[in-house]
Amino acid sequence: MVNFVAIGDGMGKVATAHDCAAATSTDECSSRVFVTGIGVVSDGDKNTSHGINSGAGCPLHTVALSIFSSRVFITGDRGIGRNGDKYGAETIVNTGQSKVFSG
Repeated sequence: MVNFVAIGDGMGKVATAHDCAAATSTDECSSRVFVTGIGVVSDGDKNTSHGINSGAGCPLHTVALSIFSSRVFITGDRGIGRNGDKYGAETIVNTGQSKVFSG
């Protein structure tokens, strides 16, 4: 798998495996590091709010990026997000761009 760098602002797609919302998107991102004019997703950035399965319906939640590069960092010590990295158990399946990749 090519590890394309994930970009935020709703451009990347995230598979959730929730019945309430099978997919969501990247959201929070860097305001200082960009790919194709959009901020790069990194350690701690949250995905877009989406419904999660619950006995009381589908309450909304967000999840911070928790699996990311251990070799490429932005703004100090924040590992960048790539295709296949995770927000908890939710996986980035489309980074929103295909021009910049990383290890």
